[in-house]
Amino acid sequence: LLGLARHLLEAEGIVILKPASPGWRVTLASPGVNPVRNVPRVEGLLAMAWENEKEVTAASVNRSAVGHLGGQRGSVSLVILPLSQRGRSRALLACHRASGRPFLDREIVLLKKCARLLGGWESFAAHAQALSEARELEERLARGLEKMLSETDPLEIAGYALDALFDLLPAVQGFAVIQSAAANYSGLMTKRLRVPERFGHPERATWSYWVMTRGRESLYLEGAARRETAMPILHEGEPFSPEGVVLLLPLENAGEIFGVVGLVGKPELPFAGSARAAADRFIKQVSALMTVALLSKLNQDSALQDALTGLYNRRYFEERLDGEVKRSQRSEQPVSLVLMDVDHFKRINDTYGHPAGDATLREVAQKVKAAVRSVDVVCRYGGEEFAVILTSCSMEEAREVAE
Repeated sequence: LLGLARHLLEAEGIVILKPASPGWRVTLASPGVNPVRNVPRVEGLLAMAWENEKEVTAASVNRSAVGHLGGQRGSVSLVILPLSQRGRSRALLACHRASGRPFLDREIVLLKKCARLLGGWESFAAHAQALSEARELEERLARGLEKMLSETDPLEIAGYALDALFDLLPAVQGFAVIQSAAANYSGLMTKRLRVPERFGHPERATWSYWVMTRGRESLYLEGAARRETAMPILHEGEPFSPEGVVLLLPLENAGEIFGVVGLVGKPELPFAGSARAAADRFIKQVSALMTVALLSKLNQDSALQDALTGLYNRRYFEERLDGEVKRSQRSEQPVSLVLMDVDHFKRINDTYGHPAGDATLREVAQKVKAAVRSVDVVCRYGGEEFAVILTSCSMEEAREVAE
């Protein structure tokens, strides 16, 4: 378009200049002109056109006074037009030709039409780019959802969700907490984040707890809003920077909030509004998939429970241990296993009878369950033997728990 306008006006060249600290930058030039790309901002015709938002014409001006023409000798006729978008100047269009041939009114009208057409093209291109980016975001999230469709473990679904959200947003740490009373299930998945070894659920005076108990919408904290909130995000003494941005997304189904997904970013890379909206839509779909997985797990668990003690049975223990070991490797969090049995249990049966032995096993089961967190897994391994899977728990702390 600039080349066509240059030809019609018999001009030497046409350029587009945009403000760039500390001056101007030539972002587009017609064929046949080799401008200076970076122009210092000095008082002159460019500044006059920009500040007054009006066209500036000169019948004869020294080339060296026109920044983008550099130190060339001689004089030129010049016209400068501000390029506006939605009522605001965003660039300048500068056209020059040999001195002694000032631009006529009809030629300036032609340049103005050229400027309007350029503005329309740029708006269309920006809109097309925004649509393309939105489509790309949705396609990324769709790929993440596709991986979840064949998954039945709620924590594995949470892991895929975090992977997809990290692909969508410039997050540096993330977590997903699941606490479903309806499905009798608790779980924690982290990404690039270490939590205290005995962490079980968000502490009461935290934003995650607030979202799980009172929130219905996603919560975004950045800048002053992030610094001025006294509450931590997940737990006391957490490793998050107080300057960082945080996005908390509730996991919800049919009015029940059964978890929260958290993403933490750097202050210099805030989460864009469009990406946050996409994340919000994505988590609603994740919530639906996770609800199905939780219901399925509840049905499976009823077949995987020991009838006498109400604990999980050995079959469930073996499946869950395999999954927890894989999760430990993936999240680089420790997992520990405690195995124990009741001493001299045969003597109880022989002395007091099998009903007393059954009552003893039920009582031991309840005592063990009361001594660990809700996210830990207590199983009846067989006979009077019990097993406890301690997630995010080191060897040293596991010894204390076992004692």
